[in-house]
Amino acid sequence: MRSVFLIFLSFLFISASQPNFIPVIDDGFISYINMNGDIILKTRFKLETSIKEMFSNQFLRFKNNAATIKYDDKFLKYFSTQEICIIDTLGEVLVDPNYLWIGQMQEGLAQILVSNRFLGIKYGESYGYINQKDSIQIPPIYTYAAPFSEGLAKVIKRGKTGFINNKGEYVIRPKFKSASSFSEGLASVLVGNKYGFIDKSGQIVIKPKYGQVGFFNSGYAVTMKDSVYNIINRDGELVFNNSKQFCGTFSEGYSVIEKDSLFGYIDTTLNISISPKYKYARKFSQGLAAVKIDSMWGYINTQGKIVIEPRYLMTSDFKDDVAIVADVNEMNYINLSGDKIWNLFENDTTNFILNGNVIDIEVDFKSENVGYRWK
Repeated sequence: MRSVFLIFLSFLFISASQPNFIPVIDDGFISYINMNGDIILKTRFKLETSIKEMFSNQFLRFKNNAATIKYDDKFLKYFSTQEICIIDTLGEVLVDPNYLWIGQMQEGLAQILVSNRFLGIKYGESYGYINQKDSIQIPPIYTYAAPFSEGLAKVIKRGKTGFINNKGEYVIRPKFKSASSFSEGLASVLVGNKYGFIDKSGQIVIKPKYGQVGFFNSGYAVTMKDSVYNIINRDGELVFNNSKQFCGTFSEGYSVIEKDSLFGYIDTTLNISISPKYKYARKFSQGLAAVKIDSMWGYINTQGKIVIEPRYLMTSDFKDDVAIVADVNEMNYINLSGDKIWNLFENDTTNFILNGNVIDIEVDFKSENVGYRWK
């Protein structure tokens, strides 16, 4: 079952997407269903080589009426290659598969990866950005380029990290060893071997003194120093100390905390709102959080009331009113009421899972749940 967990982990990081366009694979084709489980779009694109792509954090989900998809393109009779393009909600191609890689559209732009060539000889690869009109808006001149966030994108050039605007102009010139994208107006940066935070002018507003940091949400960020978990505010002031026990990045006004090997939640007043009594607990998403009671997962609301009974071996966070759950015999999409929408074992996903084509990995619960951005 651990191999199936990769699907759930990937689903946790899928960005906000188009409501009621829920990705499935039907008869080998990338398709989309609505909240009733009806197929509302069946594309001409096949995906057969790896089911993990179905729930990748970069592919298939619609956002602003555009979805980046990776699909199998067969040539000759027995061979195929994978291509990437961007489609609209009618299944029509917005951005042709002319690039080595295409990211998800974010704030009107998507990352692209191209081959660098001189006199026809390939000598490396570079990142840039393309718009929905299939035109390169920011030339591919970077070693790496992140999705746009809050009007700025993190880029790496000559080993240093900086930030550009949507015109490709440097707002913060590359000078940091590493950095996160901006969240609530602040981005973490690595100076020496310690993390701090900068504002959008590039000024350091929280001194680099932490071994690890999360991103700001609800006005707070999780930090770790000497194996001690803390929460700081936007002024860099220590507001919550959880000693060497885990605490997670805030989501929807709540943070997962650990007390005596059990998990609960604090709210933005930094007081315990749901007592630590669960074996594990995930972040809140769309008003619900997955919690593990004994050996099974279910969902609670922000009052700590169980709204979907703990009867699943695995669960994901809710996104666009759906979550993925699994027990011994089934894996389904469910809605916020716990009703089944689509049985993933009734289509092509079954074979991929049972044949072991999904990578088998161990996942550390704490690092997966906290939302740290190390790079």
